[in-house]
Amino acid sequence: AKNIFKNAKSIFKSKKLSSLELFDFGCGYGGMLSYFETLNIKSFGCDYDDEAVKFAKEKGLTVEVGGVETFKNKKFDIILMSHVIEHLDNPKKTLLDLSGKLKEGGIIYIETPGYRDIGPERYHYNKEKYFRFYHPFCFDLYSLNVLAAKASLELLEGSEWIKAWYLKKNTKVNLGKKPIKPKLI
Repeated sequence: AKNIFKNAKSIFKSKKLSSLELFDFGCGYGGMLSYFETLNIKSFGCDYDDEAVKFAKEKGLTVEVGGVETFKNKKFDIILMSHVIEHLDNPKKTLLDLSGKLKEGGIIYIETPGYRDIGPERYHYNKEKYFRFYHPFCFDLYSLNVLAAKASLELLEGSEWIKAWYLKKNTKVNLGKKPIKPKLI
């Protein structure tokens, strides 16, 4: 969460962070939400795990059971998807729906294990072990960018370790960064 905050702070240089609203899609037990709340960033979350949501609510967090449909009429400056997209049955639809929940100039952060994670440190080169933990999708930065483009999102910055920030296409707000064109590898 600290690294995500550091990056968000550099992207939103001109905005007061306490004026931002954040949505953690797939927030689990609310670990990241708790951190952002300590920074006075209004934070909201959702998850399909009843027990996780119950725990997060007991910590005083604003969390609901469900998906994108939670907080229906709300738009956000920052949407987080940390280790979620690889579990979804329809990541394209979810990204499209989340893109529609962005305020003008809002950004989406996506972090997911990628092909490079199926290495000696994690999963020990065992693709079968990786996919056994309900990962119907595995991305590299290029394939994630292709998917994001279908949801009208442009890459602001990202790495092959699949930590990427996206901005909605044709955004009129100047965040001080221009979308980058990813290179084929």
